[in-house]
Amino acid sequence: MAASLSHTSTFSPTTTTTRLRTLLHFKPSPYPTLCSRRPHYTPNHIPNPNYIRIFDTTLRDGEQSPGATIEKLRIARHLAKLGVDVIEAGFPASSEADLEAVGNNSNNNNVAREGEDGHVPVICGLARCNKSDIDRAWEARGVWWLMPEVWGVMMSSLVSGRSEREFLYEILGEVIKAGATTLNIPDTVGYNWPREFGQLIADIKANTPGIIENVIISTHCQNDLGLSTANTLETIRNGIGERAGNASLEEVVMALKCKGELLGGLYTGIDTRHIVMASKMVYLQVFYFYLKNKGLFGSI
Repeated sequence: MAASLSHTSTFSPTTTTTRLRTLLHFKPSPYPTLCSRRPHYTPNHIPNPNYIRIFDTTLRDGEQSPGATIEKLRIARHLAKLGVDVIEAGFPASSEADLEAVGNNSNNNNVAREGEDGHVPVICGLARCNKSDIDRAWEARGVWWLMPEVWGVMMSSLVSGRSEREFLYEILGEVIKAGATTLNIPDTVGYNWPREFGQLIADIKANTPGIIENVIISTHCQNDLGLSTANTLETIRNGIGERAGNASLEEVVMALKCKGELLGGLYTGIDTRHIVMASKMVYLQVFYFYLKNKGLFGSI
């Protein structure tokens, strides 16, 4: 399953290699979460430092695969059962269908209690950094969602790995001051090597004011050089609190489940019993087939 299973505005004051975007999160269900190992959702903080929050973008970035036609609500229900923490349901400004998809998935009655532990994921919608996009994201929330709060804001900087570092630190510091709760650091074009991408995360943590105290760091790794899973795991080793990207969710989750002790006991809230069913459903809808020798859920 693509954890593509993740992303931005044209805000670019001094460089063409860095752009910003926002992701608006909507308040999760009031239903209690019964899993004792899953920390309570706080937008800018994960109480347990060993917990890795899973952000899934199958319904937004995954849908951009050529020829893909995704039944968003059906897959969202499986993602909720799987235990995904945040579902990026779409890009409301892009079309009426995506506006409706974000709204539909934001309605608790559509995804509530799919997980055996009572977990309901946070639903988010993509918006570029302009008023029109943000208004459309707000409209999706306003039409369908009964609770009044926007639950958090993620800011994403395009092509972080090739951006001028000092400018990147400055921009990230400013968006923290403006109220961002999560900073997403993507390898948008799948260009970075694990060691250099991990060092980028470490440098951002060391040089951006307020980053430890006030926000969660997230990452979004593309797979152009076949390194998305390796890059994601390397950034986790450097202190990522939430993971996003075009690395395969099943690969990252199972790597943590099998080898999490090597990373100090890191774990996720994913119910791995549902990985095979969810992964096959996504692959069949996106590609109309799945490879029988695909690791973790192939049939041979």
